[in-house]
Amino acid sequence: MARKQEGEQRRLEQRRLEQRRLELEKEQNKEERRRQKQRSLELQKEQDSRTDDLQKEMEELTMGVFVIWKEEEGLQEPPADIGIIIEGVEAYYLITICTADL
Repeated sequence: MARKQEGEQRRLEQRRLEQRRLELEKEQNKEERRRQKQRSLELQKEQDSRTDDLQKEMEELTMGVFVIWKEEEGLQEPPADIGIIIEGVEAYYLITICTADL
């Protein structure tokens, strides 16, 4: 009889431990999602800030040519975009699409 009670107690304790482990795992996943969302928002703010800075710089240019490379790709790969600015206005962009067929 005592062995039976001990076995039941162990099973109950194992269930409690498993429930607690699942709860902790759920909390960790929730925290990880929160951190990822926060990082995503920070990156978006940073990107928006860089975009605003570039827009201001472009408006001040008399003439310029810009080349935008994809992140984490080498210079052997074609650029993501090429454009021409005249008097602060983007006169031509996406040149890579136009020249790809030549």
